[in-house]
Amino acid sequence: MNRQKLLAIVFSLLPGAFLAADTKKNAFVVKAHSEMISAVAYSSDGSDLATGGFDSTAILWEAATGKKRAVLGAQRGALAAKGEIAALAFSPDAKLLATGSWDGSIILWDVLDGNARTTIQVKMAKVTALAFSPDGKVLASGGSDNTIRIWNPASGRQLSALAGHKSRVQALAFSPDATQLASGSNDDTIKLWDVRAEKVVRTLEFSSVYGVAFNPDGKMLAAAASSDLSVAQVWDPTTGEKKATLEGHIHGVNCVAFRPDGRLLATGGTEGTVRLWEPKTWKLRAVLEGPKGFVKAVAFSPDGKRLAAGGLDGGLYIWDVADLTARP
Repeated sequence: MNRQKLLAIVFSLLPGAFLAADTKKNAFVVKAHSEMISAVAYSSDGSDLATGGFDSTAILWEAATGKKRAVLGAQRGALAAKGEIAALAFSPDAKLLATGSWDGSIILWDVLDGNARTTIQVKMAKVTALAFSPDGKVLASGGSDNTIRIWNPASGRQLSALAGHKSRVQALAFSPDATQLASGSNDDTIKLWDVRAEKVVRTLEFSSVYGVAFNPDGKMLAAAASSDLSVAQVWDPTTGEKKATLEGHIHGVNCVAFRPDGRLLATGGTEGTVRLWEPKTWKLRAVLEGPKGFVKAVAFSPDGKRLAAGGLDGGLYIWDVADLTARP
């Protein structure tokens, strides 16, 4: 574990709320949210880090300094989310942060000043997943009504609705070339969509899916199974061929994320660990002790040097993984 140096840039809503380091786990724990952290994301320029929690708030942090820039939540009035925040996503230009809540709202926040710019209300459905297209022209949302909706983020207008899942849509990810949208559901499937044609291109059978991620060249799709399988799985999204099954988590896998250079895949498990895999060989490179209870979200910084995670205990964990550059 000496290769993973946890950055002392772990943040808190309350000054002085740092807890003692657990040297066995090589981790500092800071209470960032009063309830579970459900989503973590870095902006594309690396300036900001966002966390969303079941305490109905999202927080913007300065990624370099750990300074809390803005708390986006119920205290901001009528435009703020009134339910648990289950998903968030930065726009590709790093100017907007979208948050999705169990109250059915999607709010687009101005990253610069922390003000709400647009509010979208999804009727009769919790918002459980969000993803911007690589060009930022559309925002996809998934919900408890088993439906994926495609929005114009500038106007808040719904452009289309994609129906096909038989249970809640838990995860979304656009391919790097924007030709496909991957959706993971509690119906034990991953669907690959042609968004323009509004049709399913391919369906992959798995388990209850809580996370999906494309690698940077779009030739691999990873998914997390959060129920009986307790594995992450990787496919070729073009052919549907299974490339790898990653075992080691005990009770389930909640989230997956590729490092921007494609040389590491992070998986977060319900036993509270983050595992780092090398896609070239699919060997396990590191096991990081994370949130107590389970890990719900993981994200790499754009330069790939840091890995952030959040989960059940409301703590935000950040590791320095720069020295885990995979061998060429």
